[in-house]
Amino acid sequence: MEIFINSLLTVATELQPAVGILQVIWVEYCKAGTNKAKLGDLLDRCKRVIGAIDQQLDKQPPLDIKKSIQGLVRHLRWIEQLMRNLVELGFMKSLLRRDVIAGQIVEAHQRLTDCLAIFQV
Repeated sequence: MEIFINSLLTVATELQPAVGILQVIWVEYCKAGTNKAKLGDLLDRCKRVIGAIDQQLDKQPPLDIKKSIQGLVRHLRWIEQLMRNLVELGFMKSLLRRDVIAGQIVEAHQRLTDCLAIFQV
């Protein structure tokens, strides 16, 4: 975990709340017993999105950075809650709800794409 999070410690101050949420998402991911690969992909994408937004902030910050950060945080909180819910499901419930879970993971990736759009990445 240390290497994973350390790579984000140099992000812009404005993105520190997002990094904090990512740390919570990481903790939830570590608890996962099922859907580990899909959740790992989602976690990695969260990290890459934060990194891409950080690079974009260096080049050209959005006009309303506070509102943009709030949107990012809102989407990451949704993903955090999704991770928590999926971790709590257990194997059998996960198996029975695999179609719903797949749809939720697709929605999470769409939310990350929306974050990139907010910051014009």
